[in-house]
Amino acid sequence: MEKDITEVLKYNRELQANLQKKIAAVEAAIARNINLQNKLKHLKNNQFSSETKTKDFGPPFFVDIYGNTPPKNDDIHLRERPKKFKPIKWIQQEKDALAQGVYDQNFRRECLKAMQSNQLLDTVLEKDSQYFLINVEGLDWCELSKQYVQNKTPEECIIQWTTHEHPSINKSEWTAAETRKLRQIASRHNNRNWQRIATELNTNRTAADCFKQWNKQTSGPRKWTKEEDEILARAVDLYGEKNWQQIAGCLENRSGQQCLHRWTKTMNPAIRRGRWKSEEDEALKNAVNMYGVGNWVKIQKFVLGRTDVQCRERWMNVLSPSVKKDPWTEEEDKELKRLVGLIGVGKWSKISAEMNGRTDNQCWRRYKVLIKQDDEGESTTNTPSENESEKNLKGQHSS
Repeated sequence: MEKDITEVLKYNRELQANLQKKIAAVEAAIARNINLQNKLKHLKNNQFSSETKTKDFGPPFFVDIYGNTPPKNDDIHLRERPKKFKPIKWIQQEKDALAQGVYDQNFRRECLKAMQSNQLLDTVLEKDSQYFLINVEGLDWCELSKQYVQNKTPEECIIQWTTHEHPSINKSEWTAAETRKLRQIASRHNNRNWQRIATELNTNRTAADCFKQWNKQTSGPRKWTKEEDEILARAVDLYGEKNWQQIAGCLENRSGQQCLHRWTKTMNPAIRRGRWKSEEDEALKNAVNMYGVGNWVKIQKFVLGRTDVQCRERWMNVLSPSVKKDPWTEEEDKELKRLVGLIGVGKWSKISAEMNGRTDNQCWRRYKVLIKQDDEGESTTNTPSENESEKNLKGQHSS
């Protein structure tokens, strides 16, 4: 009997020791929770005091303890009215600050919820950081813009976050299948109601992204008509070669940039066409030596009557030292045919990249000769590539 009582007492003491350890762990957790609550209260008090603190000088001169100012009169409204709205692009630093503001507000709200329900704040700290970026309900955008992105209005912050920065938005490249599905859905809705179209697409794209992609796929460059060219010529004669916005007003659905490009690249009667003179070649060589290959806008100013496109084509296809001017060899002909079969007809830029020293223009012309000879059943003969380019060089070719 004594032995049994001794074992029971021993077991009881062990249970009491374990209980004391659990009580100590609970008290430590309570102390840690109280400490975090005090820190949170201190943070809120500092935030409130910083918001309500009055300025030492400068407007607003009258602010109450809650940060309210007197209503603005008509003079203030007139002075603050923007002369012209000009949206400013968001920089990465502003985007990061906006995300931090959303995170902080959601984090504070979750902490307050935990305190009100007598939960440990550790449950909030254990949540993934993305959790605090998802919610947009109940966010104080005025406070957010004031504290984190001072040069943006609350409305700009809402638009930027909900249409561009929200983590649920799909920012990846559009796939071909996704684009086809978008066009089918847009067609069913008569290319209207883009919010509904984006919802039916169900790939986490915004309505704005869907419209941009649809517009990109369906709107191509519109060719200039003979009537438009005539109007453009008369408008340039009337307004001169600088007032492109006024000139564009004479045509329907043409921008000033389009009119400028059409005139300077195609319509200007000062543009020289046809065979290049030796003096022009020399001027082009000197300009390339001065500005380097690629600065064609600057280079064309030294070759009077020639456009930047003409200068590039002349250099890349004829004058460049890297252009191979030897007659085509049988091995080159075989390689050219092989590459055309592999890459496809018309991909001359890609094909010429594989032909050492041969330009896209040379490859195109040589392939025409080879096809003609194959059709006629004649044997392949070498044709000097320099003469080919000199005889009838035509603009740009499909790449």
